[in-house]
Amino acid sequence: MKNQFYFLLIPEKYQKYFVQMKALHVMACIFLLVYAVYLLSDWDANWMEIVAVIPASLATLGIVIFKGALLKQLQINQVLRLFEVGFLGVAANYFYTMQLILPMAIFGVVALFILVLMLLENKVFSERFIELNEQEIIFPQLLNKRKIPWQNITGVVLRFHVLTLEMKDDSFVQQAVFHKYDDDEIALFDDFLKRQLA
Repeated sequence: MKNQFYFLLIPEKYQKYFVQMKALHVMACIFLLVYAVYLLSDWDANWMEIVAVIPASLATLGIVIFKGALLKQLQINQVLRLFEVGFLGVAANYFYTMQLILPMAIFGVVALFILVLMLLENKVFSERFIELNEQEIIFPQLLNKRKIPWQNITGVVLRFHVLTLEMKDDSFVQQAVFHKYDDDEIALFDDFLKRQLA
């Protein structure tokens, strides 16, 4: 008798988030190229930073624009984000040493924003599962988990890869899901639902 079932959560706005992620990679690269152009005014003192920032920024732009599908691999996206955060932090430090407060603040805030964004992207684009167990149904959310006890539910339907919960207050919770359960496991799932809703 199986008492736990898992369904892969399909994010509702995955494509929208993916386009936004690519746009923010482009924004970070533009900031880094602006930093590199500023460094060009003193080539002799800054040549190492210029040689590091410009090719890496252009390579990142090339990946985002021409090979954007690679960003769906979480590890590649994280490596690019770490590169962006690192060089934006270096730029903020450079402007701090030059006593240019406004550029330092802008680059520092953008670096922190990209760091927080990397953590959120990790949650959004990683695999998250809806869990149905004997006590409750657990929905993963961006920052926490939503737990719905069985006593608050009057019905559960899984059809066409959509999990629908009918609540006692006549509201519905619907979520697109993916599963690889075969017919026997779906029969076990139906038996599990009958026991939980009885």
